[in-house]
Amino acid sequence: MVDVFKMMKLKPLEIGILVLVVLVAYIISLYMLGEDKFVEQPKVFIPEGASDDFVIEQAYQHADETVCEHIDEGESKDECLERVEDKKFLDEGVEKAKKEFSGVSAEDQILLGKALVGKDSSLCEQIIDEATKQKCFDLLV
Repeated sequence: MVDVFKMMKLKPLEIGILVLVVLVAYIISLYMLGEDKFVEQPKVFIPEGASDDFVIEQAYQHADETVCEHIDEGESKDECLERVEDKKFLDEGVEKAKKEFSGVSAEDQILLGKALVGKDSSLCEQIIDEATKQKCFDLLV
């Protein structure tokens, strides 16, 4: 039986280096294509003929303004973009609140939320954590 390596007069190490060079060249060519050449798959599937209300709800749930592109120009598209902006703003606020009140009990967080929404300082008095209680009073003044 004929040995291919002897026939080509290449040593296994040389073949390994050759494979490595080809692999590196391939990776570099992918890098040179740039990110704009890759097509990003949509995050949300919108069936053809979906109602504007459905599209708006999906865009809001996923906080993705690209979903609004499924709506023709007009009031519905503007509403969709506004709702996505609102959702992103709310999500950002929730994250900030989680960081600020990370050591506070869930009960105190609920009381704080209810106090702020209802503008009821009597709920602030029920908060156990003193710093949170003070923050509650400060926000209601």
